[in-house]
Amino acid sequence: MPYPQNLETALEVENIVRQNGSVPATIAILNGRIHVGLEHKDIEKLAKIGKSAKKCSHRDLALAVSQGLMGATTVAGTMVIAHMAGIKVFVTGGIGGVHWDAETTMDISADLTELGKTPVAVVCAGVKSILDIEKTLEYLETQGVLVSTFVDNRNSNGDDAFEFPAFFTRKSGFKSPSNLKTIEECASLIHFNSLLNLQSGLVIAVPIPEKDAADAGCIQVAIESALLEARNLGISGKEVTPFLLKRVNEQTQGASLKARSQIAKCLAETFGSYDNSGNHIDDDTVGGAAVDITSTLNPKAKDYFRTSSPGKIRHSIGGTTAGLQILDEKPTGVYNAVHKPDGELLCAVADMDFDNISGDWISEAIKKNKPNLVCFDGNISTACIESIIETCENLQIPVFFEPTSIPKSKKILMHFRSFLSTNKIHYISPNEFELAALYNEAESCGLFDYTFHEWFSKIDEFNIGQQYRQDVEKVIRKSNAKLSFLTEKGILVQSIHLLPYIPNIIVTLGNQGVLLVQSLAEPPSVRDESKFYGNNFEIIVPKRARENGAIRFRYFEPTVIGNEVVVNVTGAGDSFVGALVAGLSYYGDKTIDDLVNIAQKAAALTLQSHDAVSEKITPKLLEL
Repeated sequence: MPYPQNLETALEVENIVRQNGSVPATIAILNGRIHVGLEHKDIEKLAKIGKSAKKCSHRDLALAVSQGLMGATTVAGTMVIAHMAGIKVFVTGGIGGVHWDAETTMDISADLTELGKTPVAVVCAGVKSILDIEKTLEYLETQGVLVSTFVDNRNSNGDDAFEFPAFFTRKSGFKSPSNLKTIEECASLIHFNSLLNLQSGLVIAVPIPEKDAADAGCIQVAIESALLEARNLGISGKEVTPFLLKRVNEQTQGASLKARSQIAKCLAETFGSYDNSGNHIDDDTVGGAAVDITSTLNPKAKDYFRTSSPGKIRHSIGGTTAGLQILDEKPTGVYNAVHKPDGELLCAVADMDFDNISGDWISEAIKKNKPNLVCFDGNISTACIESIIETCENLQIPVFFEPTSIPKSKKILMHFRSFLSTNKIHYISPNEFELAALYNEAESCGLFDYTFHEWFSKIDEFNIGQQYRQDVEKVIRKSNAKLSFLTEKGILVQSIHLLPYIPNIIVTLGNQGVLLVQSLAEPPSVRDESKFYGNNFEIIVPKRARENGAIRFRYFEPTVIGNEVVVNVTGAGDSFVGALVAGLSYYGDKTIDDLVNIAQKAAALTLQSHDAVSEKITPKLLEL
């Protein structure tokens, strides 16, 4: 497509995608660097140099990168890069195919072989009309590529609903191998192609709208003339397609170029405008992600203070990078941890600045998504925290707070008094040190003062008395004093004091397991006595007015790793919280016991991985 039509079309297509709630990621090679997502200036630069940019198919990628070239990717090249970036679907005008006389020239587009081996769905307007469409469909079948035509009411007039489109025109004269009638069917097809691990691509053809289609007869005459001219001029290889498209456009007096432009816009609008308002988002998570630098001391290092020591240093990304925008003027957050030889954290430095996250922007996102649960961590500003709490209270969405660190755990204290009347934060997941810090800070602020009537009345309602103390003593005896740390470190007392403010406290205890303390609004169906499950226990304390529920203490022993080696504690806590939040948002808190056990398994997997999140943590882990 010539300049400036190429620039105008590219920018308009990106805008259409954005306006419909999706994120465009135009792919290109700029000065030898692969880019997934381009800025305006990059798109303009690529548009201006036009054919001077190297046409990059699969075979050309290494050359373009090694020589620092500007490259425009073909369907095959784009599929390779998209797959590297974890993108499962992309939109293009038309795919390449089998050229006329291929039985003697062997001129078959690498797009077709790439579709046979790379699991990316290609949404297009069919095979370019200048190619042998019949042989192209046969070749795709041989490569094991599913080809389907999207024939919903927007692009079907009834008579050509099951015919494979021909790029410029709605009809190719060849029946479509299969058909899809809704966006949901398209999404389901892409999902199961991935789930079955078929390792092959998909072609989803969307016919050009009737009003934008070129005249089939006129296009066919132009194609035949251009093909004859190409043969006479000896044009072959990768130069054939650009030549034919140029000549067809000239002979149709711009009609084919106009159709090409409309194809791109139509495809972007069709697949970018899917209304997912009926689909509920499970959870929104607001917080910080960073590059993790983990230094692990060598076991031979005995005296490692005030000197350098031998060890191993590893870098990893603290979470998924899909959908992240790069801001040149802002540094990436860094978490730099030093571990003992056994993987235990010695100290860490967090260089992160997330205070510029807009509370208004987060509030609007929550209102739009209407998730089942909102989780935020201590990295964000107090203003952003206020916005989240207020928005979720108005929408009656439960909130989960992950403290992140001892200093950051205290950010929610300014809101504590208001938590007594309505539990604005429903879940909190401190470790024992964050719990102690939060308790001490709250105590110094007078939040546990017995003259503070509203708090004391809640504590009195809990009915924590002689029976509770006897149950705790019984638990400690039963464990041969292994659980005495719960009282010696004040973990039970601290949790009880905080419970009027936050009704679900999940205390992570590292290699000593997890303690769940809950203020239940409804009376439990179980008997009001302590219960044991191996080394686990449960204590139920009925509130003074039984109809007002009970206080519940549930201890979970740690997941046994066995002979596996703990290599890294960084990310284990985040893996625990991530799995727990995902489960709560999907199943609700009625299954919280099962979800805590699953979350511990997720943490154990990350303990055995050098990555911030173990690659073995999959959605299957969350299945109940």
